[in-house]
Amino acid sequence: GQGVGSSLVRELLATEGESVNLTCADRVEGYYMIFGFRRVEPTEMPPYFRRLSRLTRFLSAVLRVFGLHWRILVMARPGT
Repeated sequence: GQGVGSSLVRELLATEGESVNLTCADRVEGYYMIFGFRRVEPTEMPPYFRRLSRLTRFLSAVLRVFGLHWRILVMARPGT
């Protein structure tokens, strides 16, 4: 709540000229949208993130059996 996370994200993005991909919990999607990230579909994902997305969808389905909600998103921010 003191802006440390936002400062870290801004600093990291300032040093990165290429597009950036990340994974995050669905509940913080709005936070990353502030920095220009958007949710991407599997067809838009680099291979690593596509594999990771399949794995997290499987784990989410297993956890739903136990009444738990856990969803991981892949988001991207275009390069400058």
